[in-house]
Amino acid sequence: MLGIELDLNYGQTGSNDGGFPGNNAGTACGFVGGCKAAGAAGGGLDLNTDVAGLFEVKWIYTEFDLTGKDSLLPFIPVLTVARAGGQPFGTIANYKIYYANGDFAGVDLSTTFTPDIKNRFAYVIVEDQLAGGNRSTATTRTSRGEDYAFIISPEFRLFKGLDLKPMFSWFHADGLTATAARRNAVNVRTVGGTMNGAAAVGGGAPAGDAADHEERYTVGLDARWRIGPFGFDPTISYQWGNYTTQAFRTNGSVGAVKGDASAWLVRRHRQLSTGAAASRDARRVQQR
Repeated sequence: MLGIELDLNYGQTGSNDGGFPGNNAGTACGFVGGCKAAGAAGGGLDLNTDVAGLFEVKWIYTEFDLTGKDSLLPFIPVLTVARAGGQPFGTIANYKIYYANGDFAGVDLSTTFTPDIKNRFAYVIVEDQLAGGNRSTATTRTSRGEDYAFIISPEFRLFKGLDLKPMFSWFHADGLTATAARRNAVNVRTVGGTMNGAAAVGGGAPAGDAADHEERYTVGLDARWRIGPFGFDPTISYQWGNYTTQAFRTNGSVGAVKGDASAWLVRRHRQLSTGAAASRDARRVQQR
């Protein structure tokens, strides 16, 4: 599976020309923060429709039967479909978006025990540490560590119209981490003032120090209940863990400090529709 994305606009939508020779790099309309989004590739089909190279690899993965009849492991009777590569999260972790959303690189195993009992298991590679990237001092190394997550999420259909999807995930991060995985929260006692800045995780730019770790655990329950035009989609989740950052101690010195974190999420979605509107609303809920 190879998914290609091209971001184009009808006409020029930024202050710069979106095509050659003014836009050789592929930044949006010739400048960062242009017509699509900050730093994203894009081009304007203006009076000069020649635009920069805009091909983006959205998804690239292979999918195959890992277990079950005529699979790689046929002696295991239940069917498991494996997907490896750059792929969408989809419903791996949840029905509604409360934990995992968008795309990731890694492996997803989808097992069907019965039509009403299924399981998803995923290994998510957030950041990879290349050989040699960690062999210099913290201020000059290029690696930001090895960041990854495991997600396991069974799915149960108790009866027609009621689906339950519990989930457990463990996320490990070294040093500085992509903001999509770790929010850069403000903390006055953290060196640099933010929790996910290079100064907060050992100093040095741009990698920080991979010796400062974070361990994050999440348990959740997503549900879908349909009775005719009525729908009720509750979600409850609890997250806890610990992290190490460089902080100002009470005596004024600076050093590694371990802190604990925890949070609850309770969410519901309710709908009541009739006729064609009911089917449209159901599709919207599924997309969420």
